[in-house]
Amino acid sequence: MTCAECMDSLLTADLSSATESRAHTGICERCTQALEILRTSETALAESLGGVDANTKAPEYIAAIAWNRVRRARFVRRVVIPIAIVIAVLAGALFVTKTGPEIKRMTGAPPPVVTQTFTLRCLSPEQAESLLKPYMPVPQNPRWQAEMFDVRPAADGLRAVTVRAPAATLALVPKLLQRFENDPGAACRR
Repeated sequence: MTCAECMDSLLTADLSSATESRAHTGICERCTQALEILRTSETALAESLGGVDANTKAPEYIAAIAWNRVRRARFVRRVVIPIAIVIAVLAGALFVTKTGPEIKRMTGAPPPVVTQTFTLRCLSPEQAESLLKPYMPVPQNPRWQAEMFDVRPAADGLRAVTVRAPAATLALVPKLLQRFENDPGAACRR
């Protein structure tokens, strides 16, 4: 057997049962080194595959296990990881869109609160208070100390009501009072 035939035999045959090449490797130093390199690499591959014994398993079996692991790793790298990234991005976007306004509301500055007294023509101060209270905004942030919106009747029998609320709400009060005072059930119409 020549060195070329021995190499072909070593590269295509099972290393544990290559009888023809054993005779040649016993006399050829170069082929013996090649056989040792092949055995070492086959053993290293078998160990990396999780303890597959290279001496008892056929090379086709070891190659099939290696190929399945490569395919599985390629599938994870090409399919699973991109899908996981897309899911994470979508979850992050959903979190930001759902919680963004809430976070902005909780961390933003409180609306400027204005206090103004409105005179009443027909309504009693108590009636005006009970009619205007449902229109007062609900406090949005418990940390804002200045956000106490309220309607109070004026003291000492004055026909007036004092409203403490944001400027946007105060702009609505004159229209609301006019509508309520034109109501037939107002105190002055009884």
